[in-house]
Amino acid sequence: MQASKKEQRKVIRFLAAEGVGGREMYRRMKAVYGEYSLSRSTVVEWRKRFLEGRELLEDDARPGQANRVITPEMFAEVHDLVLNNRRVTVNEIHRLLGNNVGTTHTIMHQHLKFRKICAQWVSHQMTAEQRNNRMALSLSHLQRYHEEEYGFLLHTVTGDETWCHHFELESKRQSKQWKHATSPPRKKSKAVHTSSGRA
Repeated sequence: MQASKKEQRKVIRFLAAEGVGGREMYRRMKAVYGEYSLSRSTVVEWRKRFLEGRELLEDDARPGQANRVITPEMFAEVHDLVLNNRRVTVNEIHRLLGNNVGTTHTIMHQHLKFRKICAQWVSHQMTAEQRNNRMALSLSHLQRYHEEEYGFLLHTVTGDETWCHHFELESKRQSKQWKHATSPPRKKSKAVHTSSGRA
């Protein structure tokens, strides 16, 4: 037989008033409700509460439970926090605003449609000035090749490039940021490790 927690607590209150012990109470409830029965420890705990004078059948309010109603103003507060720090966590937001984690999670994902994703890897990121310099050098080399032909190639030394990082690269998890479904992902330069012995 399937029954809600509240209905089963009514039975516990009734049996407790009759003086039925915890073990016998759980046996009788298990026989009636089967797999839907409350656990033995729960039955014993609620029996104790009713014997101590409790009347309410509802759960007690949990610490940190939301005491604010979800409002458009709350959406705006969460949205501003995310825009100020794309890496803010749900736990940090709920502590700052006084909401519980579940409420904050609902606002972030269902109402504001935020998703937390990793930065998109790209080979290298260059500034506009660096791209212009690279284009100018390429055109200069092409012009010299047309003028000198194979003589230009005889004076050219080729080699692989090495990127030296003077800081700890962030991990994939550390690069996660909140974004809307329509906003473009942030890009991040990819570190390429060269083979040993190459400069």
